Amino acid sequence: MKKNFFTLILAINVLLLCSCGQTAQEVQVSDGSMDIPEEQQSDYVVNIDDSFNTGLVIDDTKKTLSPEEADFRNLKWGMTKDEVSYAQGTGYREPSENKMYYTRLREEGFPADAEYTFKDGKLVQGIFFISQNKSDEPITVDDYMELVESLRSRFGEPGIANLVYSNPEDETEDKAIQLELVKAGKLQFRTGWLLDDTELRVVMFPENDGVSIGLQYKQAGVEIPVE
Repeated sequence: MKKNFFTLILAINVLLLCSCGQTAQEVQVSDGSMDIPEEQQSDYVVNIDDSFNTGLVIDDTKKTLSPEEADFRNLKWGMTKDEVSYAQGTGYREPSENKMYYTRLREEGFPADAEYTFKDGKLVQGIFFISQNKSDEPITVDDYMELVESLRSRFGEPGIANLVYSNPEDETEDKAIQLELVKAGKLQFRTGWLLDDTELRVVMFPENDGVSIGLQYKQAGVEIPVE
């Protein structure tokens, strides 16, 4: 994960807002034959090195909230770090005053690493990074679709769901070719919902020699602190 998330998340928010009138599964094609600009390729990438791995398995998660009360997982916007650690377990790392890192979580059934962001001591964002599927195999287009369908079954049709090709001539329904285009930075999958006071975004992006999925829950209308 190579780029700073906070600069890139501004790009996705602008793009999603500009596309809010589109229908689900609409294919959006950008002009030109150049690769997608580097700063737009990985909307959910964050600076995380090997120290992100806490080496601890989360086995003491507590169900402190009902599904109706929670904004995501068993968490609610405005929680303190102490409240999050009580709900999510103590196997986390604090790289800074405003961050908590968890590894070896399960999100929507997928193995994931998580980054929780706080502003003025209150929870405002949760991002999950998925680099393997439920069988611990590399991520595929079908895995992305499975994740989106899981979210759709709970939250309804997304406000935006599109594919962004850097070259219109690359447009295809072949999932194997689509995967290679994502790896090459020539295609992006994007899906997003606005849920009461929560913004939910899903993106598939290239990482190393494969792809990863970024799943972001963000408190609506809150500016995320940049570090």
